Amino acid sequence: MKRVWIVDRQHWPRALLRGELLESGLDVVGFVTVENALVALVSAAATRPDLIIIELKGLGVGDAEILDRLAQTGLPVMLLGGVVELNSDTVRLGEWVTILKRPFTLGQVVRVVRRLLQVTGQAPE
Repeated sequence: MKRVWIVDRQHWPRALLRGELLESGLDVVGFVTVENALVALVSAAATRPDLIIIELKGLGVGDAEILDRLAQTGLPVMLLGGVVELNSDTVRLGEWVTILKRPFTLGQVVRVVRRLLQVTGQAPE
């Protein structure tokens, strides 16, 4: 089973996306901060994800350095954000598997994740 990590400071958007991805047959773990995900990544108990999704809205200035460190792990990272977040140097200069620019729907995010992970079957609407 493919494992996805979601990083989003806001509970409800994170929970809704997690639910949609769970319905798609993925193993999904949510984190409030990029730092929490990075700590889990170095933990011996954590299973490495096949994809990390990061919602950029609400990330602080200090998160840029942590985001850089996460990008250097070699894991595929998908970014979600608006014009302001996507114009930062960290985002423009990083190597990301894909970037979705707002506005987008949960269904669009799920379809992109399924395509990236090559998950077969019917995606929820």
